[in-house]
Amino acid sequence: MEKDDRYKYIHPLVFWGRVKEFSDIFDYLSKSTVAEALGKEKSRFTELIHRPYELTFESVYQLSKLWKLSLQQMATLIRPECSKNNPEVPEQKDKRYNIIVPLFKENKIKEFKDILEHIPKSVVANDIGKKVTRFDQIEEITVMELFIIGNLCELDLAKMFNLVKTQYSKENKS
Repeated sequence: MEKDDRYKYIHPLVFWGRVKEFSDIFDYLSKSTVAEALGKEKSRFTELIHRPYELTFESVYQLSKLWKLSLQQMATLIRPECSKNNPEVPEQKDKRYNIIVPLFKENKIKEFKDILEHIPKSVVANDIGKKVTRFDQIEEITVMELFIIGNLCELDLAKMFNLVKTQYSKENKS
């Protein structure tokens, strides 16, 4: 599929602050062109534009490559919607979440699955209101799920995206 010429404008628009939220991009790009590039129906993609926290990691990653944006930039565009629509997180979280930031800073948490080695999948799944099998396909985890897990672990969305990207890249090389 040919790349839309307008994709090249997204990076400078984001860099110079002309695009501040995910939905702003579609003032410059056709929804149908982007929906087609992602293999989504136009009506479903229109919903995702207004609720980008429902995008899967794989979709976010594909868009970042298509638009030549870093995952940090994608997180910056999507984070405001996550913050507005953040479901309740447990008031008393499992104490094991507290070890993630120190391990991350010591470079001992390099992939998303490393978090699940320190906090049981069942605990994380329960805290985000999902089944344990949700973690079986890393590319299908939604932005909101990563946002909530990041909040529990005290890692921002960009860091969560990078942890998932590292694991996703390794899994797709083999």
